[in-house]
Amino acid sequence: MDDVDAMIAEKDQLQEEVDTIKHQLDMATATYHETGERTDPIWFQKATHAMRCKQRDVQKLARKIAKARKGNRAQHGNELGNIFIDVARETLPQEQFQRILQTAQGRVMNMESDDD
Repeated sequence: MDDVDAMIAEKDQLQEEVDTIKHQLDMATATYHETGERTDPIWFQKATHAMRCKQRDVQKLARKIAKARKGNRAQHGNELGNIFIDVARETLPQEQFQRILQTAQGRVMNMESDDD
């Protein structure tokens, strides 16, 4: 989860930078509307470009975070399944455990053949 936490922190930092740039652009636009005085057009263009690039980076990180969380959930599900099998093997009579295991394996094989 440390990787996810690091990505979230990075995403939050980037979002703060986007917000700062947006505020600066909004202030420049407001100044123009109030005074008629334009800001440096090159600065305005560079700031707008920087904001868009950072917004894309925020979106990329959001996708990476979602993918990592999905992977963590899948991994947790696999761990739970493995632990459940171990506990069932330890507590159920051998014959009953084997019947359940064979039924489950049959269902998995049916799912795999349905995917084809």
